[in-house]
Amino acid sequence: MSDCAHKSGARFCPDCGKDLAPTPYDRRALLGDLAANWWEKGAIHTLAGLFVRPGRSVRHYIHRDRDFLVKPIAYAAIAITFVYWARSHIPGMGQIDTSDSAGLTLLMRDPLVPTILSAILGASVIAFITHRTARISIYDAFVLRLYLGIQALLLIFAIDVIAVQNSARDSDAHELARYGISFGWMGFAIWQYFAPDRLRFGWLRAAAAVILGEAALFLMLIMPIVIVDEMGWLA
Repeated sequence: MSDCAHKSGARFCPDCGKDLAPTPYDRRALLGDLAANWWEKGAIHTLAGLFVRPGRSVRHYIHRDRDFLVKPIAYAAIAITFVYWARSHIPGMGQIDTSDSAGLTLLMRDPLVPTILSAILGASVIAFITHRTARISIYDAFVLRLYLGIQALLLIFAIDVIAVQNSARDSDAHELARYGISFGWMGFAIWQYFAPDRLRFGWLRAAAAVILGEAALFLMLIMPIVIVDEMGWLA
């Protein structure tokens, strides 16, 4: 939001250039706003841009233009809602099954919460272990890790759809594709984000960030919930 006082009586402010007398809303204005805000920023820059050049896009958003991408929390909520809705409407997909674990089922009632917790753990690994020499803040690392986690969710969903269409769901090839492609893509994204910093062993650091981030998620979130389930505290 600009703090310009807009003291001029003209249509355009001479200080900041803001249009002080926008044209009335009609069909063209409405469709124009929709295209500018959701098609260009949402579909092109965020959805497509994060797949094609994820590290560069997030770095540009953090350091140069906070309007370049859809805000991370809002984007996470929209993407998660879409994936859960789509899974329930595509034959053969099914829901994300956590019925064997009361604790995980309880946690997944609001899937945005574990997504944010996962991003926090992954960000801690990046900021304090694998890329600490880059002096990235925990907040920047959280934004990076949250965007990548959401894109990985969409990528895995696309792989699941392809597997269902080819009657290969839950096969060894399907599982290998899910983890191999998503982990490889996340490693590439982290490497690309830090490429301008010219860190030594950039690819190795990126791979370690993905592996240690998933290990932290398992050891610090999933494993304690499983232990609580085994002790029967949620029964």
